[in-house]
Amino acid sequence: MLQRVSKIEFLWVFLSFSFLGFLKYVYCFGTWRVGIVRCATIEEIEAEKSSIEKDAKARMEKTIEAVRTNFNSIRTGRANPVMLDKVEVEYYGTPVSLKSIAQIITPDSSSLLIQSYDKSSLKAMEKAVVNSDLGMTPNNDGEVIRLSLPQLTTERRKELSKVVAKQAEQGKVAVRNVRRDALKAYEKLEKEKKLSEDNVKDLSSDLQKLTDEYVKKIDSLYKQKEKVSLVKKTSPFVFFFAQRKTSPLFLPFSFASNLT
Repeated sequence: MLQRVSKIEFLWVFLSFSFLGFLKYVYCFGTWRVGIVRCATIEEIEAEKSSIEKDAKARMEKTIEAVRTNFNSIRTGRANPVMLDKVEVEYYGTPVSLKSIAQIITPDSSSLLIQSYDKSSLKAMEKAVVNSDLGMTPNNDGEVIRLSLPQLTTERRKELSKVVAKQAEQGKVAVRNVRRDALKAYEKLEKEKKLSEDNVKDLSSDLQKLTDEYVKKIDSLYKQKEKVSLVKKTSPFVFFFAQRKTSPLFLPFSFASNLT
């Protein structure tokens, strides 16, 4: 009797584990493997999705900051210390950023003053500025370096405008590359049967909206840079007559014609 009960119990346990194993196979949509197959929980899948979304947004945000920094470093009509952000100096055999070894101030709107923490590096700083594409001639008096911003010519403005447009386009490409990487990560989850095809379509749609949002931010930065910094300002007096298509010499006649 004891032996018979033992066999029944053994058979019950065997069938129970076999049935649970079958359920696990169906739930995981897995393949035949040797050993224990562990299914990802809903919480783990959601965590993976959230991680992909956060990573994509963080990378796009860094791209925006990089575009903004690049725009600020482009020389425009007004002196700004950020113009020297990309200038690197050969300091004791190692290239370092100029701003890390010197204080940069703006005495007025058309000049910059470089005060080195180590005066022995002034020559290297002077050379770095000359080799940059800033178009400024440094004046090194042995104590500080003075930089005067020459008036921007129409030709130079056009060149800078092209540089800004190129950097804006590079930023957009970087944002779209982030979208591509995130989409690949979602497709990987789909192959692992953690996401359905519909899930991936919805997530792809959300990702496209996020991409469009950051592309618009880059467009906004580009337009602002073009409008504020690169477009030569016109005198309000001249602009008034340009809008009216009237010469100042014929102003009385213009007013008279408006009164009739």
